[in-house]
Amino acid sequence: MMPSLSLNHRLRFRPPPWGGVWPIWLSCLLILLAGARVEAAGDLRLERIEVEPSSPALLAAVQQRLGLWPGDSIEADDLAHARERLEETGWFDGVEVYAQPGSRLGAVILFVEATLDRGVHFESGVGYEPFDGWYSNLAGLRVQNRLGSLSELRLLYRVGLRRQDFMLDLVLPRRIGPLDLLLRARSGAIDWNVFSGDVFLQQIVDSGEASVGLRWRSGGPWSVTAWARQASADPQSLERQDDSADPVPWSVLPGDTPRIEWNEWEIGAVYDRRVAERSYRHGIYGALRARVGRFEDGKTFGRYEVQLLGNLPIAETTGLSLQMGGRWADRATPYFLRPIFGGLGTVRGYRDASLSGPLGARGYVNASAELTTPLLPRDGSEARVLGAIFVDGGSFVDAEGQWRDPVLGVGWGLRIRVPWIDHLSFDVGIPLSPTGTSDPFWIHARLGVGF
Repeated sequence: MMPSLSLNHRLRFRPPPWGGVWPIWLSCLLILLAGARVEAAGDLRLERIEVEPSSPALLAAVQQRLGLWPGDSIEADDLAHARERLEETGWFDGVEVYAQPGSRLGAVILFVEATLDRGVHFESGVGYEPFDGWYSNLAGLRVQNRLGSLSELRLLYRVGLRRQDFMLDLVLPRRIGPLDLLLRARSGAIDWNVFSGDVFLQQIVDSGEASVGLRWRSGGPWSVTAWARQASADPQSLERQDDSADPVPWSVLPGDTPRIEWNEWEIGAVYDRRVAERSYRHGIYGALRARVGRFEDGKTFGRYEVQLLGNLPIAETTGLSLQMGGRWADRATPYFLRPIFGGLGTVRGYRDASLSGPLGARGYVNASAELTTPLLPRDGSEARVLGAIFVDGGSFVDAEGQWRDPVLGVGWGLRIRVPWIDHLSFDVGIPLSPTGTSDPFWIHARLGVGF
C-alpha cells in the first residue's frame, strides 16, 4: 500500500532574466494568437459526427481516433482520408464514411458506419505522449473491446527519446462513473547522456513502475489524468561512447548511486485540438503536468512541466508551428530524473544534454518556430517529403540553481514519410551560442512531424 502524502511540499522557483528570454514570451503570445486563428484555419467547419449504429461508445472511439470534434475547422483532405485513417487504427470493421452539407454555409456533417473490432492485433508504429514526445512501438499485442466497449489491453516494447521500455497497459473506460480506470506496469531503461568536454559518456539507468490511474475525458479535446505509482531506478556504470582506452572520468557524477525507490503522485491536463492531416498547418495543443514523489525516508521532491503548441496555415500549403515549454525540478530530485537542456526537445544545434551538464538542469524555458512546406510533391497532396527551417531558443537553471545565459540555434530539416512508421525527421542545427563541445553543427534524427 502506498503511504499517504504529507502536503507540506513547497515549490521554489526563481524567475528567469526577462530581457534575455524575450523571444520565449513573444512566442507564447504568438501561440495564443494561433489558438484564436485556428478556429478559422480550414476550408470547412465540422458541425457534428454521426455514427451508425448509434452508440456513445462508437462515437467516442471515432472522434478520438480521427482527432476531429464538432466546431473544428477542417480541410477537404480531412474528409477524404477519414475512412483510411479509421481503418488504419485497427479499431473498426466495415468502415464507410461520407459527408453531407450542414445546417449553414460551409458546415459539414460527417457520417460514419462501422462496428467496433473485438480482436487481437499485432501493434507497431509511432505515437506521441505529452512531454515525452514521439515514440515507436517496435512490437506488441493489443486486445480491444473484450472487457467492454473501448477497453484496451496492450503488451509493448517501446522505444522513445532517451528511453526504452517493456510495458503492460490496461484501459477500462467509465469504470468509476465517468472516469476511465488505468493500470500500467513498466520495466525499462533511461539513457543518461554526459559530456566531459568533447568526450561522450552514457549511463544506463534501469527503471520500473507499477501505476494505477483515473482519466476524465470531456467528450472534446480536454482530458485530465491522475496517477499513483511505485517506482524504482538503478543507475549502472558510466561508459565511454568512443573507442578510446582512457579511463572514464567518474568525477562528473556524484559517485556510485545506489538503487532507489519512491512513491509518486501525478496529475496532468491535456488540450489537444490538432488535426491529423497536415498537422503542421492546423491545431493547438497544451499540456500541464505536476509530479510529487516521496522517498522511503520521507523526503519529497517535485517536478512540474508545461507545453504549448500552435500551428498556423501560411499560403497555400505551408505551415508555421510555434512551441514554448518549461520544466522545473526541486533540488532533491535525483539527477537522472531532472530536465536536460540542449538537443532535441529544447534547442537544436547542440548535442543531446550537452548544455545542462552531467547533473541535469533544475529547470528551463524554451521556444521554437518552424516553417514547414511540401517538397515532393510541391502541391502538398500526399506529400512524401516535407522541408522545414527553424529557430530555437531558451535559457536554463543549472544544477546549482543559477540561470545561464540564453542560447539560440537555427537550421533546416527534412520530414520523410515512411511506410509503417509514418515520418522520419532529420534536422541540421547550427548553434549561435557557445556549445562547450566545439561542434559547428549537429544532426538530429527523430520520429514524427512537429515538436
